[in-house]
Amino acid sequence: NTYKTIIHSTTRFLDNVIEVNRYPLPQIDNMSKTTRRIGLGVMGFADALVRLNVPYDSDEALELTDRLAGFIKDTAWDESRLLAEERGPFPEYERSALKERGMAPVRNSSVITIAPTGTISRIAGCSSGIEPHFALAWWSNVLWKGHEGTSSRLLDAPTSITETLHKELGDDARVRNVLQQIIETPDGAESILKEHGLDPDIFRTSMTISPEAHVRMQAVWQNHVTNSVSKTINLPNNATIEDVHNAYM
Repeated sequence: NTYKTIIHSTTRFLDNVIEVNRYPLPQIDNMSKTTRRIGLGVMGFADALVRLNVPYDSDEALELTDRLAGFIKDTAWDESRLLAEERGPFPEYERSALKERGMAPVRNSSVITIAPTGTISRIAGCSSGIEPHFALAWWSNVLWKGHEGTSSRLLDAPTSITETLHKELGDDARVRNVLQQIIETPDGAESILKEHGLDPDIFRTSMTISPEAHVRMQAVWQNHVTNSVSKTINLPNNATIEDVHNAYM
């Protein structure tokens, strides 16, 4: 019920944004208001899987995603239908494919988009879009104002990773030690995690997930998205043209 309330509120919020936006061209203004496309999306998805102890590239993750994405889509459309009853459907509804398919009048021609959310997820302290974590830990070099040319090196890691390590290892020093070892020898991350009694499958990163698994995850989300999906498929430096071809096909 809490998640449903959030989806209803954010769908309504995004519809309001169409009205308060100031558009640079009258053509954009017209298109935005006649189709009323909005793009409710997600971020923090990889964090959720880590906290649930579900490997990103597992069948369990795909089943969970199917239920989650379907719920988001159905709930957003439900709110768009309610908005249409209050404020009227989007002006192009009568000539739309949605009406042809038998959908009741809705306020928006599209409701779900999976955006990359790179910067805003960084600000919010969560994983971006539907992407896995790109790394388990790294050094962030922070330049300090007024000290040109100098920086401070900070140990950085996704919040869900540090939380899980704290839960399993308990001690701050042990957690920092594991993260530093992973930074220094990233190719040995799996064995480092195993040495500390941790299941490496839970701590998947973009480069340890196969291209096929990336595509399968995208496909499940795409079944429930009404606009577009941002998804990166990572390949190693030695990937061949055939590898890229296979990922696309």
